[in-house]
Amino acid sequence: MGLLLYLILFYGIYRLAGKALRFEKVTRFEQSTVPAYAMVMFLLTMSWTSKEIIVLAVLVVLSAGIGWFQASQLEVKHTSEHDRHGRPIILIKKNWPYLAGWVAVFVLGVATEIWHVGEVSSGEVIKELAVEVRGELFSFMQFGHSYSWYIWAISAVSSLMFSRTLRQKDELISEAIKRPDRGQHKGLK
Repeated sequence: MGLLLYLILFYGIYRLAGKALRFEKVTRFEQSTVPAYAMVMFLLTMSWTSKEIIVLAVLVVLSAGIGWFQASQLEVKHTSEHDRHGRPIILIKKNWPYLAGWVAVFVLGVATEIWHVGEVSSGEVIKELAVEVRGELFSFMQFGHSYSWYIWAISAVSSLMFSRTLRQKDELISEAIKRPDRGQHKGLK
């Protein structure tokens, strides 16, 4: 049974790599909703002690750097298509820095967990890796998961920085992920 779980985990990592290395539609859910949710969860779970605030300051700097690095070599492809809300459909390819940043986010989370708890077993690391791969492949699965405050902080800051850098690279990204006007669909102007 253990071998099967490892095979599934490696397949998930393979899928994650494949996703990052091909063009995919940029979505409001991935670029706005998930980072905002992570930030809210961080704010709700944070222990506002002086010790934790110092850790938070370090994590914010490291996570922002990771998010910027993840977006450093992404490619943007414009299409002539629009979605049902009239927003332009834009494709992005995240490339290798995104994957390296994803690994860095995972390692930073594990390192913070070790610092916070004292030690972490290899089984817990594998389990956390599986949860992260699942969350990356199926973004909606991050909702409701009970992470510690520092995991939410790392996720929120790195994804917010990734989204900010993405928007700076191409001004049409903001148009592609803006909130649609209520009741306004393509052709109903």
